[in-house]
Amino acid sequence: MPISPDLAPNGLDTLTAEEIAAMPADAFAELTPEELASIPADAMGGMSADMMAAMPADAMGGMSADMMAAMPADAMGGMDASMMAAMPADAMGGMDAGMMAAMPADAMGGMDADMMSAMPAAAMGGMDADMMSAMPAAAMGGMDADMMSACPADAIGGMDADMMFAMPADAMGGMDAGMVAAIPADALGGMSADMVASIPADANFVAPTIGSPGFEAFDTAQSPDFVVPTIDQPDFPTDFVAPTFDPAVGGFQTEVGGPGLTEAAANDPNFVAPTIGEPGFAEFDAAQGSQGALDGAFAPVAPIETVPTFDPVAETVSAVADAGATQGASQAPEAVVAESAPEPAPAPEAAIEDAPAPAAPEDPIAG
Repeated sequence: MPISPDLAPNGLDTLTAEEIAAMPADAFAELTPEELASIPADAMGGMSADMMAAMPADAMGGMSADMMAAMPADAMGGMDASMMAAMPADAMGGMDAGMMAAMPADAMGGMDADMMSAMPAAAMGGMDADMMSAMPAAAMGGMDADMMSACPADAIGGMDADMMFAMPADAMGGMDAGMVAAIPADALGGMSADMVASIPADANFVAPTIGSPGFEAFDTAQSPDFVVPTIDQPDFPTDFVAPTFDPAVGGFQTEVGGPGLTEAAANDPNFVAPTIGEPGFAEFDAAQGSQGALDGAFAPVAPIETVPTFDPVAETVSAVADAGATQGASQAPEAVVAESAPEPAPAPEAAIEDAPAPAAPEDPIAG
């Protein structure tokens, strides 16, 4: 039974741990960050894992370090990555090793460097390899030597090269021989020369030799010219499910369980976006945020126009399709409409006059 709106948010400021413990698990199913923030810190002692699991993720935005510290360790069993990501960094100041150990490994996927920095070093005593491997690499930027030294040796087995890259070099000062021995071979590729130099001598770190696992990556990282790559915190949430087109209903579903959308369909790797003219294309195009950019890009092709063309055989003007009149091509010039040409006038005949007869030649003897 969700908390009555009449109590929110100020009506919760008189709750006690006993009253919260007596509530059904779904009592906080509609809790807001403001409502959570109004609950007295010591009242959080009545929380359970089931109540935490029923709480909306964004409600954790109202958590404080004092509230966190007052919760039973096993209540952290209801945490997940989205709840962790919604929590203010300084709320991690209330964590201890017992709470850390009770938390599901995948909840660590919501951690970031600021949350790591705010966490008491001793809380790292509850870390294990699965929790370590679930953390975003960038979160390791919040580690320091004290946190490292409090970390169980086998937890280091969850590290990889990207996590090493992201960790401050001086954090390696918290290493001991057991932790050094637990470093995975592929994580060695993330150890710069500065990190190696920060490892205490009694930790007995021995660099990998030629042919041993991790040697090539480690050797590259020791170069004076090696530049440690920047590891960015990934955008959260990581469980985002893109809208899936469902031809059965002729549109997109954005929520698993919506009409025509099953869990399998929401995660179908073979999804093919609809193309122009198919059912659902307009909705899909609008969902991509590109409707404005596409306006006019797919304008209908202009109908082929006809232009009159003079036919010298028929001596008439006929209409034929202009092959050049397609979208994007220059319009063919209009043909001049010509009338039937007049028959040419006959050529004038040359005037022929009677020519005089040629004179007879003179006889030289007669003369």
